[in-house]
Amino acid sequence: MGGRYEAPHGALCGRLLVPVMRRNLACSEPGTVSFDRHTECMAIVARVFPPQDGLDQLSGFESWMRYKNLPRLSDWGVRATSLDELAISATQASSSKKNATPLTADEFRRILEDAL
Repeated sequence: MGGRYEAPHGALCGRLLVPVMRRNLACSEPGTVSFDRHTECMAIVARVFPPQDGLDQLSGFESWMRYKNLPRLSDWGVRATSLDELAISATQASSSKKNATPLTADEFRRILEDAL
């Protein structure tokens, strides 16, 4: 995405982190190695950014992003009409192939919608 939009790589990664982690966990089977890895990663984030009362382990990081005004994907020019194409590209990205939980284009689209 960074090559297509004038957005800092780190800002894109930060904005996508929460929806990616949530989708990875949702697409993993409890009791599997990948589920345990995703749960462990969420716990690490929660230790640094304590969760909001009654919300999931990533809510503290979400709150911090809002406080720091981290731009959403739409702020960098990403439009809903581009999400299908971006989602298909995401399935072919080398970083996606290394993901502990394989995600479909539909799942990537949901991630992008959440970050839009």
